[in-house]
Amino acid sequence: MKNNFNKLLFIILISLLLLASTMVVSAESTDNLDIIVEKNIVIIQGTTAIGFDDVTLQIIRQDDGKRVYIDQVKTDESGQFTVETALDEGRYSLIAVSSGNRIEKDFTVSYKVGDANILIDKNKVTISGRTENAGEDVTIQVIRVKDGKKVYIDQLKADESGNFSVLINLEKGKYKLIVVFANGRVEKEFGVTFEDSGGSGGSGGKGGGSGGGSSGSVGGGSPSSGSSSGEKPNDTIVKPEENQEPPMKTFSDIDNFPWAKEAIEEVATKGILQEATEDTFAPEINTTRGEFVGALIRALGLTAQSDDNFIDVSADYPYYEDIKTAKALGIAKGVGDNRLEPNAFITRQDMMVLIEGALRISGKLGDKKADLTYLDQFGDKDQISDYAREAVALMVELGFIKGDGININPKGNTTRAEAAVVLYRIYVSE
Repeated sequence: MKNNFNKLLFIILISLLLLASTMVVSAESTDNLDIIVEKNIVIIQGTTAIGFDDVTLQIIRQDDGKRVYIDQVKTDESGQFTVETALDEGRYSLIAVSSGNRIEKDFTVSYKVGDANILIDKNKVTISGRTENAGEDVTIQVIRVKDGKKVYIDQLKADESGNFSVLINLEKGKYKLIVVFANGRVEKEFGVTFEDSGGSGGSGGKGGGSGGGSSGSVGGGSPSSGSSSGEKPNDTIVKPEENQEPPMKTFSDIDNFPWAKEAIEEVATKGILQEATEDTFAPEINTTRGEFVGALIRALGLTAQSDDNFIDVSADYPYYEDIKTAKALGIAKGVGDNRLEPNAFITRQDMMVLIEGALRISGKLGDKKADLTYLDQFGDKDQISDYAREAVALMVELGFIKGDGININPKGNTTRAEAAVVLYRIYVSE
Protein backbone atom coordinates (compact mmCIF):
# COMPACT_ATOMS: atom_id res chain seq x y z
CA MET A 1 0.00 0.00 0.00
CA LYS A 2 2.84 2.31 0.92
CA ASN A 3 4.66 1.48 -2.32
CA ASN A 4 1.56 2.32 -4.35
CA PHE A 5 1.25 5.65 -2.51
CA ASN A 6 4.89 6.50 -3.24
CA LYS A 7 4.43 5.64 -6.91
CA LEU A 8 1.34 7.86 -7.06
CA LEU A 9 3.20 10.72 -5.37
CA PHE A 10 6.11 10.31 -7.80
CA ILE A 11 3.76 10.45 -10.79
CA ILE A 12 2.08 13.60 -9.44
CA LEU A 13 5.45 15.32 -8.90
CA ILE A 14 6.61 14.45 -12.42
CA SER A 15 3.33 15.73 -13.87
CA LEU A 16 3.66 19.02 -11.97
CA LEU A 17 7.24 19.48 -13.22
CA LEU A 18 6.19 18.84 -16.80
CA LEU A 19 3.28 21.26 -16.45
CA ALA A 20 5.55 23.94 -15.00
CA SER A 21 8.03 23.45 -17.84
CA THR A 22 5.27 23.75 -20.40
CA MET A 23 3.98 26.92 -18.77
CA VAL A 24 7.41 28.57 -18.92
CA VAL A 25 7.83 27.74 -22.59
CA SER A 26 4.43 29.11 -23.53
CA ALA A 27 4.97 32.22 -21.46
CA GLU A 28 8.00 33.16 -23.54
CA SER A 29 6.51 32.19 -26.89
CA THR A 30 6.01 34.59 -29.80
CA ASP A 31 2.54 33.19 -30.49
CA ASN A 32 1.20 36.66 -31.24
CA LEU A 33 2.80 37.09 -34.65
CA ASP A 34 1.12 39.03 -37.47
CA ILE A 35 2.25 39.55 -41.06
CA ILE A 36 0.84 42.52 -42.95
CA VAL A 37 1.53 42.70 -46.70
CA GLU A 38 0.99 46.04 -48.46
CA LYS A 39 2.01 45.67 -52.11
CA ASN A 40 5.71 44.76 -51.85
CA ILE A 41 6.09 45.99 -48.26
CA VAL A 42 5.94 43.33 -45.54
CA ILE A 43 5.33 44.43 -41.95
CA ILE A 44 5.98 41.87 -39.20
CA GLN A 45 4.49 42.57 -35.77
CA GLY A 46 4.65 40.39 -32.70
CA THR A 47 4.51 40.24 -28.92
CA THR A 48 6.50 38.10 -26.52
CA ALA A 49 5.50 37.46 -22.93
CA ILE A 50 8.57 39.18 -21.53
CA GLY A 51 9.97 42.59 -22.30
CA PHE A 52 13.37 43.32 -23.86
CA ASP A 53 13.47 39.85 -25.40
CA ASP A 54 15.56 38.98 -28.47
CA VAL A 55 13.62 37.77 -31.51
CA THR A 56 15.40 36.35 -34.56
CA LEU A 57 13.49 36.68 -37.83
CA GLN A 58 14.22 34.91 -41.10
CA ILE A 59 12.32 35.02 -44.38
CA ILE A 60 12.84 32.14 -46.83
CA ARG A 61 11.73 32.30 -50.46
CA GLN A 62 9.81 29.09 -51.13
CA ASP A 63 10.59 28.60 -54.82
CA ASP A 64 14.35 28.19 -54.29
CA GLY A 65 14.76 27.99 -50.50
CA LYS A 66 16.94 31.10 -50.46
CA ARG A 67 17.04 33.20 -47.30
CA VAL A 68 16.18 36.76 -48.36
CA TYR A 69 15.99 38.41 -44.92
CA ILE A 70 17.47 37.85 -41.47
CA ASP A 71 17.54 40.15 -38.48
CA GLN A 72 17.51 40.07 -34.71
CA VAL A 73 15.32 42.62 -32.96
CA LYS A 74 14.82 43.42 -29.30
CA THR A 75 11.28 43.85 -28.07
CA ASP A 76 10.25 46.87 -26.05
CA GLU A 77 9.35 46.71 -22.36
CA SER A 78 5.90 45.38 -23.29
CA GLY A 79 7.37 42.59 -25.40
CA GLN A 80 6.26 44.17 -28.69
CA PHE A 81 8.28 44.50 -31.89
CA THR A 82 7.71 45.66 -35.47
CA VAL A 83 9.95 45.28 -38.51
CA GLU A 84 9.40 46.25 -42.13
CA THR A 85 11.05 45.08 -45.34
CA ALA A 86 10.42 45.09 -49.10
CA LEU A 87 10.12 41.85 -51.07
CA ASP A 88 9.59 40.82 -54.67
CA GLU A 89 6.45 38.95 -55.67
CA GLY A 90 6.40 35.33 -54.52
CA ARG A 91 5.62 32.90 -51.71
CA TYR A 92 7.66 33.10 -48.50
CA SER A 93 8.05 31.45 -45.10
CA LEU A 94 8.68 33.52 -41.99
CA ILE A 95 10.60 31.90 -39.13
CA ALA A 96 10.55 33.66 -35.75
CA VAL A 97 12.65 32.38 -32.86
CA SER A 98 12.34 33.80 -29.34
CA SER A 99 13.70 32.34 -26.10
CA GLY A 100 14.14 28.94 -27.70
CA ASN A 101 10.66 28.88 -29.26
CA ARG A 102 10.08 28.79 -33.00
CA ILE A 103 7.08 29.81 -35.10
CA GLU A 104 6.73 29.48 -38.86
CA LYS A 105 4.16 31.25 -41.02
CA ASP A 106 3.74 31.30 -44.79
CA PHE A 107 2.68 34.39 -46.72
CA THR A 108 2.47 35.65 -50.29
CA VAL A 109 3.58 38.94 -51.83
CA SER A 110 1.55 39.87 -54.91
CA TYR A 111 1.21 43.30 -56.41
CA LYS A 112 0.67 44.96 -59.76
CA VAL A 113 2.89 47.48 -61.49
CA GLY A 114 1.17 50.01 -63.73
CA ASP A 115 1.74 50.08 -67.47
CA ALA A 116 2.69 52.77 -69.95
CA ASN A 117 1.80 53.27 -73.61
CA ILE A 118 3.65 55.29 -76.24
CA LEU A 119 1.91 57.01 -79.18
CA ILE A 120 4.16 58.72 -81.75
CA ASP A 121 2.88 61.29 -84.25
CA LYS A 122 5.82 62.75 -86.19
CA ASN A 123 7.91 64.33 -83.43
CA LYS A 124 5.06 64.46 -80.90
CA VAL A 125 5.18 61.63 -78.36
CA THR A 126 2.26 60.90 -76.05
CA ILE A 127 3.04 58.81 -72.99
CA SER A 128 0.00 57.50 -71.16
CA GLY A 129 -0.87 54.74 -68.77
CA ARG A 130 -2.71 53.65 -65.69
CA THR A 131 -1.56 53.15 -62.12
CA GLU A 132 -2.82 50.59 -59.66
CA ASN A 133 -4.15 53.26 -57.28
CA ALA A 134 -5.95 56.54 -57.82
CA GLY A 135 -3.89 59.67 -57.27
CA GLU A 136 -0.60 57.76 -57.36
CA ASP A 137 2.62 59.65 -58.16
CA VAL A 138 4.31 58.65 -61.41
CA THR A 139 7.79 59.74 -62.48
CA ILE A 140 8.47 59.77 -66.22
CA GLN A 141 11.97 59.89 -67.70
CA VAL A 142 13.03 59.82 -71.34
CA ILE A 143 16.68 59.03 -72.07
CA ARG A 144 18.36 59.41 -75.46
CA VAL A 145 20.00 56.06 -76.22
CA LYS A 146 22.98 57.27 -78.27
CA ASP A 147 24.54 59.31 -75.46
CA GLY A 148 22.55 58.36 -72.35
CA LYS A 149 21.36 61.93 -71.93
CA LYS A 150 18.18 62.46 -69.95
CA VAL A 151 16.08 64.70 -72.21
CA TYR A 152 12.85 64.71 -70.21
CA ILE A 153 11.75 64.17 -66.63
CA ASP A 154 8.46 64.92 -64.93
CA GLN A 155 6.42 63.77 -61.98
CA LEU A 156 2.68 63.39 -62.49
CA LYS A 157 -0.22 62.51 -60.25
CA ALA A 158 -2.71 60.04 -61.71
CA ASP A 159 -6.36 61.05 -61.70
CA GLU A 160 -9.15 59.40 -59.68
CA SER A 161 -9.26 56.53 -62.18
CA GLY A 162 -5.50 56.02 -62.07
CA ASN A 163 -4.97 57.45 -65.57
CA PHE A 164 -2.13 59.75 -66.58
CA SER A 165 -0.93 61.24 -69.86
CA VAL A 166 1.76 63.64 -71.06
CA LEU A 167 2.72 65.02 -74.49
CA ILE A 168 6.32 65.88 -75.35
CA ASN A 169 8.24 66.87 -78.48
CA LEU A 170 11.37 64.93 -79.39
CA GLU A 171 13.87 65.16 -82.22
CA LYS A 172 14.71 62.20 -84.44
CA GLY A 173 16.43 59.37 -82.57
CA LYS A 174 16.09 56.31 -80.37
CA TYR A 175 14.93 56.71 -76.77
CA LYS A 176 14.34 54.75 -73.60
CA LEU A 177 11.22 55.48 -71.54
CA ILE A 178 11.33 54.83 -67.79
CA VAL A 179 8.10 55.13 -65.82
CA VAL A 180 8.47 54.73 -62.07
CA PHE A 181 5.35 53.79 -60.13
CA ALA A 182 4.90 53.48 -56.37
CA ASN A 183 5.58 49.75 -56.48
CA GLY A 184 7.79 49.22 -59.50
CA ARG A 185 8.92 50.53 -62.86
CA VAL A 186 8.36 49.97 -66.57
CA GLU A 187 11.05 50.46 -69.23
CA LYS A 188 10.41 50.65 -72.97
CA GLU A 189 12.47 51.72 -75.97
CA PHE A 190 11.03 53.61 -78.92
CA GLY A 191 12.18 55.61 -81.92
CA VAL A 192 11.23 58.94 -83.48
CA THR A 193 11.84 58.86 -87.25
CA PHE A 194 10.38 62.27 -88.14
CA GLU A 195 12.96 65.02 -88.44
CA ASP A 196 11.62 68.46 -87.65
CA SER A 197 13.03 70.91 -90.17
CA GLY A 198 12.32 73.70 -87.73
CA GLY A 199 14.76 72.23 -85.25
CA SER A 200 12.60 71.54 -82.25
CA GLY A 201 15.64 70.58 -80.25
CA GLY A 202 13.63 67.97 -78.44
CA SER A 203 11.91 70.40 -76.11
CA GLY A 204 9.41 68.71 -73.84
CA GLY A 205 6.01 70.28 -73.66
CA LYS A 206 3.40 68.76 -71.38
CA GLY A 207 -0.05 68.04 -72.76
CA GLY A 208 -3.28 68.24 -70.83
CA GLY A 209 -3.73 64.51 -70.40
CA SER A 210 -6.00 62.66 -68.04
CA GLY A 211 -3.53 62.70 -65.18
CA GLY A 212 -3.67 65.20 -62.37
CA GLY A 213 -0.65 67.01 -63.74
CA SER A 214 2.49 68.02 -61.90
CA SER A 215 3.97 71.08 -60.35
CA GLY A 216 5.94 71.79 -63.48
CA SER A 217 7.29 69.53 -66.17
CA VAL A 218 10.91 69.56 -67.09
CA GLY A 219 11.73 70.17 -70.71
CA GLY A 220 13.50 67.61 -72.82
CA GLY A 221 16.52 68.44 -74.97
CA SER A 222 18.10 71.81 -74.89
CA PRO A 223 18.97 74.16 -77.76
CA SER A 224 22.28 73.45 -79.42
CA SER A 225 24.97 75.94 -78.63
CA GLY A 226 25.77 78.35 -81.46
CA SER A 227 29.14 78.60 -83.12
CA SER A 228 31.40 81.62 -82.91
CA SER A 229 30.84 84.32 -85.54
CA GLY A 230 34.54 84.89 -86.10
CA GLU A 231 37.90 83.16 -85.82
CA LYS A 232 40.38 84.01 -83.10
CA PRO A 233 43.29 86.20 -84.37
CA ASN A 234 46.20 84.07 -85.61
CA ASP A 235 44.32 80.94 -84.47
CA THR A 236 45.43 81.64 -80.90
CA ILE A 237 44.76 78.75 -78.55
CA VAL A 238 43.56 79.92 -75.16
CA LYS A 239 44.56 77.43 -72.47
CA PRO A 240 42.37 77.23 -69.38
CA GLU A 241 43.96 78.19 -66.12
CA GLU A 242 45.06 75.31 -63.94
CA ASN A 243 42.48 74.31 -61.30
CA GLN A 244 39.99 76.63 -62.94
CA GLU A 245 36.54 76.28 -61.41
CA PRO A 246 33.83 75.20 -63.86
CA PRO A 247 31.23 77.86 -64.63
CA MET A 248 28.38 77.91 -62.14
CA LYS A 249 25.33 76.07 -63.38
CA THR A 250 21.90 77.61 -63.02
CA PHE A 251 18.48 76.38 -64.01
CA SER A 252 15.22 77.77 -65.32
CA ASP A 253 13.00 75.99 -62.79
CA ILE A 254 14.53 76.96 -59.43
CA ASP A 255 13.45 80.59 -59.02
CA ASN A 256 10.50 79.49 -56.88
CA PHE A 257 12.91 77.73 -54.51
CA PRO A 258 14.97 80.65 -53.15
CA TRP A 259 15.79 78.71 -49.96
CA ALA A 260 17.47 76.01 -52.06
CA LYS A 261 18.73 77.95 -55.11
CA GLU A 262 22.35 78.39 -54.01
CA ALA A 263 22.65 74.80 -52.82
CA ILE A 264 21.14 73.45 -56.04
CA GLU A 265 23.56 75.42 -58.20
CA GLU A 266 26.54 74.37 -56.09
CA VAL A 267 25.83 70.63 -55.92
CA ALA A 268 24.97 70.49 -59.62
CA THR A 269 28.11 72.42 -60.62
CA LYS A 270 30.31 70.18 -58.51
CA GLY A 271 28.66 67.05 -59.92
CA ILE A 272 27.31 65.90 -56.56
CA LEU A 273 23.63 65.73 -57.53
CA GLN A 274 22.98 65.61 -61.26
CA GLU A 275 20.63 68.01 -62.98
CA ALA A 276 17.51 66.73 -64.72
CA THR A 277 18.41 68.26 -68.10
CA GLU A 278 20.92 70.88 -69.20
CA ASP A 279 18.71 73.77 -68.12
CA THR A 280 16.40 72.21 -65.52
CA PHE A 281 16.90 70.65 -62.08
CA ALA A 282 13.38 69.39 -61.22
CA PRO A 283 13.56 70.57 -57.58
CA GLU A 284 10.01 69.50 -56.71
CA ILE A 285 10.42 65.87 -57.78
CA ASN A 286 11.13 63.27 -55.13
CA THR A 287 14.68 61.97 -54.77
CA THR A 288 15.29 58.27 -55.31
CA ARG A 289 17.32 55.98 -53.08
CA GLY A 290 19.94 55.48 -55.76
CA GLU A 291 20.33 59.20 -56.41
CA PHE A 292 20.81 60.07 -52.78
CA VAL A 293 23.20 57.23 -51.94
CA GLY A 294 25.38 58.16 -54.92
CA ALA A 295 25.26 61.90 -54.25
CA LEU A 296 26.12 61.38 -50.57
CA ILE A 297 29.26 59.44 -51.50
CA ARG A 298 30.26 62.24 -53.89
CA ALA A 299 29.61 64.95 -51.30
CA LEU A 300 31.95 63.25 -48.84
CA GLY A 301 34.51 62.26 -51.47
CA LEU A 302 34.54 58.63 -50.31
CA THR A 303 36.16 55.86 -52.36
CA ALA A 304 36.59 52.10 -52.02
CA GLN A 305 37.90 49.27 -54.19
CA SER A 306 35.20 46.73 -54.94
CA ASP A 307 33.71 44.82 -57.86
CA ASP A 308 30.48 44.06 -56.01
CA ASN A 309 27.25 46.00 -56.41
CA PHE A 310 23.54 45.47 -55.85
CA ILE A 311 21.93 43.29 -58.50
CA ASP A 312 19.24 45.88 -59.31
CA VAL A 313 21.73 48.68 -60.04
CA SER A 314 22.63 48.52 -63.73
CA ALA A 315 26.12 49.34 -64.97
CA ASP A 316 24.81 52.36 -66.90
CA TYR A 317 23.15 53.87 -63.82
CA PRO A 318 24.57 57.40 -63.31
CA TYR A 319 25.66 56.67 -59.72
CA TYR A 320 26.77 53.06 -60.31
CA GLU A 321 30.35 53.50 -59.05
CA ASP A 322 29.27 55.61 -56.08
CA ILE A 323 26.68 53.04 -54.98
CA LYS A 324 29.33 50.34 -55.31
CA THR A 325 31.50 52.37 -52.93
CA ALA A 326 28.59 52.82 -50.52
CA LYS A 327 28.00 49.08 -50.45
CA ALA A 328 31.67 48.26 -49.96
CA LEU A 329 31.91 50.68 -47.01
CA GLY A 330 28.72 49.37 -45.41
CA ILE A 331 26.87 52.67 -45.82
CA ALA A 332 24.16 51.24 -48.09
CA LYS A 333 22.88 47.89 -46.86
CA GLY A 334 19.98 47.51 -49.28
CA VAL A 335 16.53 46.05 -48.67
CA GLY A 336 17.49 42.39 -48.73
CA ASP A 337 18.27 39.81 -51.41
CA ASN A 338 21.20 41.99 -52.57
CA ARG A 339 18.83 44.71 -53.81
CA LEU A 340 18.89 48.47 -53.24
CA GLU A 341 15.66 49.50 -55.01
CA PRO A 342 17.47 52.54 -56.47
CA ASN A 343 14.35 53.96 -58.11
CA ALA A 344 12.20 53.93 -54.98
CA PHE A 345 11.76 57.30 -53.29
CA ILE A 346 13.78 57.89 -50.13
CA THR A 347 12.06 59.07 -46.96
CA ARG A 348 13.51 61.85 -44.86
CA GLN A 349 14.30 59.55 -41.93
CA ASP A 350 16.04 57.01 -44.18
CA MET A 351 18.05 59.86 -45.69
CA MET A 352 19.20 60.84 -42.21
CA VAL A 353 20.12 57.26 -41.31
CA LEU A 354 22.30 57.07 -44.43
CA ILE A 355 23.97 60.38 -43.63
CA GLU A 356 24.71 59.36 -40.05
CA GLY A 357 26.30 56.11 -41.21
CA ALA A 358 28.37 57.83 -43.88
CA LEU A 359 29.61 60.51 -41.48
CA ARG A 360 30.68 57.87 -38.97
CA ILE A 361 32.57 55.87 -41.58
CA SER A 362 34.25 59.02 -42.89
CA GLY A 363 35.38 59.89 -39.36
CA LYS A 364 33.48 63.18 -39.19
CA LEU A 365 31.44 62.18 -36.12
CA GLY A 366 34.14 60.57 -34.00
CA ASP A 367 32.46 59.00 -30.98
CA LYS A 368 29.70 61.61 -30.78
CA LYS A 369 26.43 60.28 -29.35
CA ALA A 370 22.92 61.40 -30.17
CA ASP A 371 20.99 63.64 -27.78
CA LEU A 372 17.36 62.61 -28.18
CA THR A 373 16.11 65.81 -26.53
CA TYR A 374 16.66 67.53 -29.88
CA LEU A 375 13.56 65.69 -31.08
CA ASP A 376 11.32 67.34 -28.47
CA GLN A 377 10.89 70.46 -30.62
CA PHE A 378 8.95 68.56 -33.28
CA GLY A 379 5.24 67.85 -32.97
CA ASP A 380 5.52 64.65 -35.00
CA LYS A 381 8.51 63.16 -33.15
CA ASP A 382 6.47 60.05 -32.28
CA GLN A 383 6.26 59.24 -35.99
CA ILE A 384 10.02 58.70 -36.18
CA SER A 385 10.80 54.98 -36.43
CA ASP A 386 12.87 53.54 -33.60
CA TYR A 387 15.76 52.64 -35.90
CA ALA A 388 16.04 56.26 -37.06
CA ARG A 389 15.60 58.23 -33.83
CA GLU A 390 19.28 58.61 -32.97
CA ALA A 391 20.23 59.51 -36.54
CA VAL A 392 17.46 62.12 -36.79
CA ALA A 393 18.41 63.68 -33.44
CA LEU A 394 22.05 63.85 -34.47
CA MET A 395 21.30 65.43 -37.86
CA VAL A 396 19.15 68.08 -36.17
CA GLU A 397 21.82 68.79 -33.56
CA LEU A 398 24.51 69.18 -36.24
CA GLY A 399 22.30 71.52 -38.27
CA PHE A 400 22.08 69.35 -41.38
CA ILE A 401 18.29 69.04 -40.97
CA LYS A 402 16.09 71.95 -39.87
CA GLY A 403 12.48 70.81 -40.22
CA ASP A 404 9.77 73.39 -40.90
CA GLY A 405 9.79 74.82 -37.39
CA ILE A 406 6.92 72.61 -36.29
CA ASN A 407 7.44 69.11 -37.70
CA ILE A 408 10.32 67.00 -39.00
CA ASN A 409 8.11 64.92 -41.39
CA PRO A 410 10.20 61.74 -40.97
CA LYS A 411 8.20 59.49 -43.29
CA GLY A 412 7.66 62.04 -46.03
CA ASN A 413 9.63 61.70 -49.25
CA THR A 414 12.72 63.84 -49.81
CA THR A 415 12.48 66.24 -52.75
CA ARG A 416 15.49 67.01 -54.94
CA ALA A 417 15.54 70.56 -53.55
CA GLU A 418 15.67 69.25 -49.97
CA ALA A 419 18.35 66.74 -50.90
CA ALA A 420 20.45 69.46 -52.54
CA VAL A 421 20.34 71.62 -49.40
CA VAL A 422 21.35 68.76 -47.10
CA LEU A 423 24.11 67.57 -49.43
CA TYR A 424 25.52 71.08 -49.72
CA ARG A 425 25.60 71.46 -45.93
CA ILE A 426 27.49 68.17 -45.72
CA TYR A 427 29.89 69.19 -48.50
CA VAL A 428 30.91 72.46 -46.83
CA SER A 429 31.00 71.06 -43.28
CA GLU A 430 34.31 70.64 -41.50
